[in-house]
Amino acid sequence: MQMATTMDDLPDGLQVEILHRLPLKSVFQCKSVKRRWYSLISTSHFVSRFVSHREKVEVSRPFTFIYRNLCKTRLFFVSSNEIEFKCFKSLASKNMIQELVGHHNESIDFSVQASCNEMLLCCANNVDVGDDGVSHPMSIYYVINPITMQWLALPPVPQWGRPLVGFICFYDNDSKQLSYRVVRILPMNNDKMEIKVDMFSSDSGEWNKSLEVCPQVFDRNMFALAGVAYNGLLFWYGKTSNNKQLVGCDPYNFRFFELPIQMEHPIKCLGVCHGSLRICEMPCNEHSFLRIWELKDFVKEGKGGKWCLEHEVYFDQMTLKKSTCLAQYLSQRFYVEAVLAFHPNDGDILYLLIKTKFVVLCNMREKTLQVIYDVPVPSNVDNDFKVITSVLPWWPTLIPSSPMQDAT
Repeated sequence: MQMATTMDDLPDGLQVEILHRLPLKSVFQCKSVKRRWYSLISTSHFVSRFVSHREKVEVSRPFTFIYRNLCKTRLFFVSSNEIEFKCFKSLASKNMIQELVGHHNESIDFSVQASCNEMLLCCANNVDVGDDGVSHPMSIYYVINPITMQWLALPPVPQWGRPLVGFICFYDNDSKQLSYRVVRILPMNNDKMEIKVDMFSSDSGEWNKSLEVCPQVFDRNMFALAGVAYNGLLFWYGKTSNNKQLVGCDPYNFRFFELPIQMEHPIKCLGVCHGSLRICEMPCNEHSFLRIWELKDFVKEGKGGKWCLEHEVYFDQMTLKKSTCLAQYLSQRFYVEAVLAFHPNDGDILYLLIKTKFVVLCNMREKTLQVIYDVPVPSNVDNDFKVITSVLPWWPTLIPSSPMQDAT
């Protein structure tokens, strides 16, 4: 019997068996190599086999954090399956900007603004779209799936310095359609408690501008720049006139959420873990402890659910795990530069930035600290500092677009 010498010689069933064991990124690269592979991978049978295999071999869906400060975007930490995230490293490269914008100009500021699952919302500022000889710097937002290398460009909008930006997307498995919204909150007139809102909806395909009346005055300059998508709403945190610090937007109706009565200190982090909204509370000056609160029984149209204390951690009770470099800091005044993010799948894990140098995994149940990344980051962690979490689904969301060049 003649033996197969290449993969092309193998029966379709064996080819599917080999392909569905490849990393997700490699699978999509194979789609562009051979027409036969494209046909095999595009079937619902292959997708079902691939997802089933991933659910068996993976403890949880892979994720990564994208660090952003001012106009600098950088992939600084990958949690697992690093091969899946190599394509993220091309974000903001000259080749990618040229692919997206049509040309590369050193003045173009390209950055990651927000995420929803694996989808990223990116923005190119200082883009000249004027055709009358007069410079008209505008912002162009892009919805990008770095895994499939697909993207959509939104119509240009006037450029603003520091808008609050939110991004939320939905995928209908029945119709195989992706819908999404992008929200920009612009400076408002505090005297009239008005908020300027730009919203793009994939349903209309255009930006809509509105002037919304806010239930109470809040200083948008004191709010985190990136919104967090949860249960159909976009959430921001910061300071308000009544010291209420959580704002939800749906998409034009602004709601202020009561925080835990026992909460005494500012919010240091807002995010989603295991499908639930969480906040991290920590003192400003003396970083001796932190508390994690989770929103339970949340109903979108209701009163907002109730807050439950999930963790209370005192750093003088923590022990080091394979991290001798932290020993000298634990014996001194402990300083947490920033609470970076919640683990999206494990409710016991929180990520910290310590001494502006160490990315630290804090296991709140085991009471351990472990350095997992040692990278130079800016010492000034201000309002422009943010970390965006990107979580991959078992099978990526496809969007109608042209494939991007692999800008590696």
